[in-house]
Amino acid sequence: MASRAIGNAFETLIKAFATVRGLAVAWPNLDFTPSSLPYLEMQLATAPNERLTLGNETRFYGSIVVTVVAAKGDGSWSAETLADDLVVHFPVDLKVAAGPSRLRITTKPTARDGIRDGVYWRIPVVIPYEILS
Repeated sequence: MASRAIGNAFETLIKAFATVRGLAVAWPNLDFTPSSLPYLEMQLATAPNERLTLGNETRFYGSIVVTVVAAKGDGSWSAETLADDLVVHFPVDLKVAAGPSRLRITTKPTARDGIRDGVYWRIPVVIPYEILS
């Protein structure tokens, strides 16, 4: 399973979330200059594959980290609300196409504690997934 198929599956879901809220998204390995705040930042964190049977069935799993990036000093409530909304947007057992397979959200996503980063306030949301192929 190529990381691109996983990225494409999540890209569709994240674009839908961002579009409704008028948010820009910083995609992996693409230049990005924020025109406004807040915005989202996506990172893919894969884990080692796991062979499940003597046949070819393999489990691919990992996490997508979508970080809400807001202005530091504006309070954390709006960023925390967006992070909470992301958690709701990716319910447990949500299944989406990922190439020829299906990606499944394995557990409830977690909004982590906010992080100060220069002029930004960042709240990472970790979204665990798996694919059986």
